[in-house]
Amino acid sequence: MPAAAIETTHNPSRLSTEDRKSVERALSHLKKAETGSASKIADASARLADRLYRAGEHGSAIYSLRLGLTLLEKQRATTSIWYAKTLHRYGVVNYMAGRYAECEAPYREALSLTEAAFGPNHYDTGVILNNIAELYRTLGRLDEAEPLYQRAIAIFESARGPSSAIVADLLNNYGGLQLARNNHKQAERLFNRSLENRRMLFGNNHPKTAESLNNLALLHERLGQNANAEELFAEVLSILKATNPRQEERIEIAAANLASTKFKSGKHAEAAKLLEAAIDDSNGYGNSIPAYRANTINNLGVVYDALGRSQDAAKMYRIAVEENRKTLGRSHPLVAQNLYSLALRQQDNNDREGALSHIREASRIYAERKGRQSERFTQHSWAKWKTAKTVFTTHLDLLYEQGVAQPEDRHDLISEGFLIAQTAMESSTQDALSQMAVRLSSGEGKLAKLIRGNQDAYLRLRDIDSLLIDELSLPPAERDIAKEEMLRNEQAALVVSIRQGENRLLSTYPKYAALNNPAPLAAIDVQALLAEDEAMLLYFVGERHSFLWLIKSDLVEIERLEIGREGLNKIVRSLRRSLDASHMEDISDIRAFDLKKAHKLYQAIIGPVASALTDITHLIVIADGALQSLPLGVLPTIKPIKRSLADFEDYRDVPWLVKKYAVTVLPSVNSLKQLRQFAGRSSAGSRPFAGIGDPLLDKGEGATRGVDARQLFTGGPIADADLVRKLPRLADTRSELDTIRRLLGGGPEDLLTGEKATERRVRNTDLSLYRHIAFATHGLLAGEFPGVAEPALVLTPPEVGSAEDDGLLTASEVAKLNLDADWVILSACNTAAADGTPGSEGLSGLARAFFYAGARALLVSHWAVDSAAAVSMTTGMFNELAAKELGRSEALRRAQLALMNDPQRVHFSHPIFWAPFIVVGEGTSAL
Repeated sequence: MPAAAIETTHNPSRLSTEDRKSVERALSHLKKAETGSASKIADASARLADRLYRAGEHGSAIYSLRLGLTLLEKQRATTSIWYAKTLHRYGVVNYMAGRYAECEAPYREALSLTEAAFGPNHYDTGVILNNIAELYRTLGRLDEAEPLYQRAIAIFESARGPSSAIVADLLNNYGGLQLARNNHKQAERLFNRSLENRRMLFGNNHPKTAESLNNLALLHERLGQNANAEELFAEVLSILKATNPRQEERIEIAAANLASTKFKSGKHAEAAKLLEAAIDDSNGYGNSIPAYRANTINNLGVVYDALGRSQDAAKMYRIAVEENRKTLGRSHPLVAQNLYSLALRQQDNNDREGALSHIREASRIYAERKGRQSERFTQHSWAKWKTAKTVFTTHLDLLYEQGVAQPEDRHDLISEGFLIAQTAMESSTQDALSQMAVRLSSGEGKLAKLIRGNQDAYLRLRDIDSLLIDELSLPPAERDIAKEEMLRNEQAALVVSIRQGENRLLSTYPKYAALNNPAPLAAIDVQALLAEDEAMLLYFVGERHSFLWLIKSDLVEIERLEIGREGLNKIVRSLRRSLDASHMEDISDIRAFDLKKAHKLYQAIIGPVASALTDITHLIVIADGALQSLPLGVLPTIKPIKRSLADFEDYRDVPWLVKKYAVTVLPSVNSLKQLRQFAGRSSAGSRPFAGIGDPLLDKGEGATRGVDARQLFTGGPIADADLVRKLPRLADTRSELDTIRRLLGGGPEDLLTGEKATERRVRNTDLSLYRHIAFATHGLLAGEFPGVAEPALVLTPPEVGSAEDDGLLTASEVAKLNLDADWVILSACNTAAADGTPGSEGLSGLARAFFYAGARALLVSHWAVDSAAAVSMTTGMFNELAAKELGRSEALRRAQLALMNDPQRVHFSHPIFWAPFIVVGEGTSAL
C-alpha cells in the first residue's frame, strides 16, 4: 500500500458563468494577437493558462498555450526566449494535469533555447532542469534525473544562496529521488536540510514545511517505523487543512498517506474512512485521473481486500490500472503494483487465467526496467529491486498452479518460470562476472582496454554521485564548494567519455550489447551446457514457500518447496551458530552440530529431487536468500539416529552430501554460459601462480584468520597502521603459499610475503600475468564497525596509514586490479560474505570485486577458518589437482574428505573445519 510524495496541485473547475465569459473573451483576443509582439503573445497565453489551470480547466489551459505556440510560430519566433518560455509552461501544465507523455519534448526544446540565450548556469535554465528531473522521477527514470537535480541545485545555490526557498524545494525533490532509490540515509539528510531551511523561512505551520514533514514520514514508513510515520502524517494533514484548505490534491495525498500507516498498524476501518473521504466522488472516474488519485484508489482496494470486500477491491484495482496506464504509460512501476494487486484478487477468486495475464504484464514491466544499462553499477540497485520480487513470486505461484491444473502445458510453464526466476534473482555479483566475461570474450588489446575503461568509468560515476549527495546534504557552513565544482566537472567529463565509449563499442564489437546485458537463459540452453553427470539446482526463495528447478542434460523439472524465507532464515541461522569459531579458545569450545536439523533442511530443499540425482556427481547451485550463506556439503543425506555427536570420530561416519557430490556455486544461471562459452581460460597469463600472504604483524601466532575490525580504527575510514600491525601473525600461510607455488611450478619471486605483502606492491605488480592467485591472510568482515562499509584482506601495514596504503586491501581496491586469472584462492575468513550494505545479497563483497577484476573462479569461505585446517585444505586441493585430471570442485571435495579423516587431528572431522570453503565460478576446469 504505497504512500506518496506531495508535489502538485489539481483542483476541480471553479469558473463562474461570468469568469467563463471573461476567459472566452481572453481566448478570442489571443487568437487575434498575430500582429502583437512575441513577448505579449507569450505573456498573454501564460497568464490565461494559469488562470484556467487554477480553475481546474486543464484542457483549456493546454489549449491556450498551444495557441500561443502556434501564433509564435507564425511570427517565426521559434528561436526566441518567448517561445522557450511558452514551451516550458506548456510542459509544466501538461505535467500538472498528469499528461506526462506530452512533457519531455517541450521541456527539452525549451532547455536548449534557454541555454542558448542565457547560458548553462542561468536561473531559468535551473528551473527547466528541475522540472525535467521531476518528470523523470515520476516516470521512474531515476538515473537520468539525478544529474539534472545536481545541476539545478548548483545553479540555484549560486543565484539565490544555499538557504533560499528554491534550494529547499530542490533538496526536497532530490531527497525524493534518493528515497525512490532506497538510499535512505542520503534521503534523510536531504529532507532534513530542506526542512531546516523551510522552518527558518516559513515557520512550523506552513504548507512548505508540511511537504518536508510528509517526505520524512515517507522515509519512516519505508523503514518500518510506522508509529513515527503516523504521527508525522497526522501533523501534515492538520497543517494543510488549517493553512491551505483549497489544495485538495495535497490534502488527499496526506490523508492517503496517513491511511497507509494506519493500515499497516492494523487499523483497517480507520484507513478505509480516510481514503473514502479523500476521493472526491464529484470528479467521477470518467476522465483522466492523476497519478496521486490512482494511488489513492489502489490503496482503497487494498483496504477493501483486508475488510473482506473483494468485489469493491477488484473495482478499485481495475480503475487504478487503467488510469495509471493513461497518465504514466504502460511500463511504469506503479502500473505494475496495480496489476499485482489485481492479480492477487483474481487468484483468490480462482480466476487463474485472468490473474496470470495481469501478473505477466507486471513482471514484464519490472523485467524491462532491470534490463536497462542505466540501472547497473548502482550501489543499491539489488536492494532497490527487492520490491519487485513479490511480483515475480506471485507469477511463479500462478505458473505452478496452472501447471498442476493443466498438465499438458506444464513444460512450457516450467520454462517460463525458469526465465522469471532468473530475472528476479540477478545480482551485483552476476553483474560483475558479466563485465569480466565481456572483456575476456573480446580478446586482448585495445578493445578489451576500452571495455574496461568504460566499466571503470561507470563505477567512478556512481562514486561521484554519492560524494555529491554527501556534500549537498551538509549545512551551508560545512560545504566545500571547490570540491563540489571539481566533482561536477569530473562527472560531466565521465558522462561524455562513457557515451563515446559505448558508441565505439557498439559499432566495432557487435556482440557487446548482448554480452553486456545478457538475457535470461532458456532451460534448453542450460541443458546444452551440462555434462551427463552434472545437474543445476536453481533456488528461488519466497515468503511462504520456495521453488527449485532441476536441470539435467535430459531433464527439466520444478518443485515447489514447503519452506519460505523465514523458515529458511531460522534453520540456517541455527546451523551457522554451531559453525561459528569466534568464541573458540580451544577445541573443547566447539559446539555440537545439529544433524537432525541439517537433515531436515536437506529433505526440504534437495529431498524432492534426490531420486533424479543418482547418476550425478557434480551439482551446480544457484542459491537464494539464506541458502547463500550455507555450503550444501554440510547436509546429511540420510536421517541421523542422533541429533548431535559427542565424539569427533563419529562425525566421519555421517553421510554428508559432500561424500556424494562435488558442488560449484554460481551467482546466476547466465554465469554458466558466460564462463564456459565466453570467458575461456587465461590466455594472457604466462606465469602459473602468484601468492600473497604472511603479512608482517607483531602479535604471536593466531589460530584463526578472522579479525575483530573494531580494534583497527580510531576514527575515519583509514585504518590505524599501528593497530593493524598488532594483529596475530599467520606464519603458516607462507608455507601454504610456497607449497602451492611448487606444485604449480612457480618461482620464489612469485611470492609476495612478509615485507613484500603490501597494498602498494600488490597494486604495482602486473597480476594479469598469473593464471592462479592466492591470498592467505586475515579476512575482514564488512560492517563490523562504524565508518567502514566493505570487506578487506589484511596486508603488511606501512609505518603510517594513508588512503593509498593502510594495510587493508578493500573490496573497492580489489575491483581496480587488472587480472586474467583462472582461479583466485582467498584463504581467509568470511570471504563469501556480503558487502555490508543492508539487504545486500550473498557473495556481494570480495567475491564480486574479484570477478570484476578478472577472476573466472574463486575459492571463498563462509565463516572464520582455522589456519591449520586452511593450510591442509588448500595444499591438499592442489595436490589432487596436480596428480589427477580433476575439476576444481572435485579437488576441493577430496581435500575436504581427507581433512575430515585426518588421523592426527580427529577434531577436523567437525564441519567447522572442513566445510567453510566453496568454489564459485567455473568449477569443472582442471589445471
